[in-house]
Amino acid sequence: MPRTKEITADSLRKETVAFPECVFLFGADLEMVDPGLQELDRKHRLGLGGALALTPPHWLHLDEFSIGRHMVSNAEYLRFLHYVTKGPDGQEMRIFDQSEIWDEIWNGLNFRIDRVKNSIRPPSGPVEEVEEFYGDASNFADAYISSIRYEAIRLLGSSEEGALAGPPKEKETRFFLRRKTKGESQRVELRRGDVIHRLFALIKSRLKNAVLSPEADPSTLLTESEREAIRYYDAPQKVIDDIQALTSRLRKKYAEQIDPRIEQRFAAGKHRVETILLLDRIRQEVERDPASTSIPLHRVLYPRGWTSPDGKRKGGFVGGGVRHVPWGDLPVTGITFYEAMAYTLWLSTLTGLNVTLPSEAEFERASSWPLMEGRVAGKKILLDPRHKHLFPWQTDRKDDFHFFFGREGEDLENFYVDDRKAYELLLKDTSRKIERRDRLYQLEGFGWQWTLDRLDHGEIRYSRFKDPGYRRYQDTTCKLADDPQTDAEVFDYRPITKMDCSLFVLKGSPEVLGGPGITTRRYSAYPLRAFHNVGMRVVVKD
Repeated sequence: MPRTKEITADSLRKETVAFPECVFLFGADLEMVDPGLQELDRKHRLGLGGALALTPPHWLHLDEFSIGRHMVSNAEYLRFLHYVTKGPDGQEMRIFDQSEIWDEIWNGLNFRIDRVKNSIRPPSGPVEEVEEFYGDASNFADAYISSIRYEAIRLLGSSEEGALAGPPKEKETRFFLRRKTKGESQRVELRRGDVIHRLFALIKSRLKNAVLSPEADPSTLLTESEREAIRYYDAPQKVIDDIQALTSRLRKKYAEQIDPRIEQRFAAGKHRVETILLLDRIRQEVERDPASTSIPLHRVLYPRGWTSPDGKRKGGFVGGGVRHVPWGDLPVTGITFYEAMAYTLWLSTLTGLNVTLPSEAEFERASSWPLMEGRVAGKKILLDPRHKHLFPWQTDRKDDFHFFFGREGEDLENFYVDDRKAYELLLKDTSRKIERRDRLYQLEGFGWQWTLDRLDHGEIRYSRFKDPGYRRYQDTTCKLADDPQTDAEVFDYRPITKMDCSLFVLKGSPEVLGGPGITTRRYSAYPLRAFHNVGMRVVVKD
């Protein structure tokens, strides 16, 4: 996004690199790649062949697009988070806090999810299948609150009936909060279903401006049971007590199940769990303004690594010295797919351009295929798979991903916290050089990045292209460079949009764990959750 005071179509386009309509190689095979990389793979035992086997090569046709030079930064996202406009009544309002933008993404653009199936491994016993339903959610904000509630129910036991449908059964397990009042310790008894049911009804009520559209009947926000339940909160302290009791139990449950590799970070409060984080932020808002019956969404749904809606953050790259990397220049992470899409909608409104997230194919094309190679400019295209790059910096240097990002299990900030020049050199060394001295940055190694593609759980190794019904590209004759007599089968790429696919594809490789960080590498994530190593970049389409 442009760093100028005014965001216009021209200023936004200057921050992007244009890629023409082309046919390019999606995925790759080890035999096709640069011989120097094959030798590097053998020498260092990188396992490139195994990684590439998951993404076999296919020729795809893509229309022209422009992609952001950098990932969206903290400073840019902060500007969006606090952007104020005037409502129909002339009152100033933050668009982030209103339901319209979340309605458009969930319903208008049809990025809703109907249900999610999760495989959960309890501390003991077999894996359990847990299904969550979002078909009745009005928009993203509504679905997000429900997803946090589902997580609390899953962790704290089989109290779903009481928690979701109404007051808990009498036999339900109880837990307690120890409250100090005037120097005396008092043991307060709370029932799990009571707490979850009434607390999440209250959260939905407090975030009503983001959940309920202006045209909707206010009485539809809560069920009769929920309205009855929140009458319990006749004092702010009761809300605080419920949140403290619930988060205390959740921490214990997470501690029982957490990955041993991050156990110490979690115990020290350095590994944030989104369920607890949202509840803590709600509590802070109740403490900040006890009399308010409404909480602006931006006060609790800002990026999860930030310590306040103003973007402040402890540790990491933040520092007053000139050697520190400015916090505002770093990629924003810790946002859900829907928050990333909201940012692009905001830019679309400001500029009049069609701004969105990249598809998986657009991201891979930008990071791995020469700018003018395979360009659709005539009646015939000669396609050479050897032009495929496994690293964005491949034209400038032959170092592999591990050379730059080889410290497994470490965050990038731990390497460059005190050395701005080293970070800037890393940006340049890992960038992709484009014609006319232009460059694309942060394509690999700086964080996973959201794409528009849903992940089809039933698909194996791009098996969608075996479907005879998948549209082929036939407007231009495409031949293979090593066999000019043979026509290349080219597919007219479209992102997967099936509603029953509840995960979205990520590109970008933030670390080494799980395989080498190459341009074909893909991952997936749950769009209703934010992750500390997942960010975004924008695409502009005509």
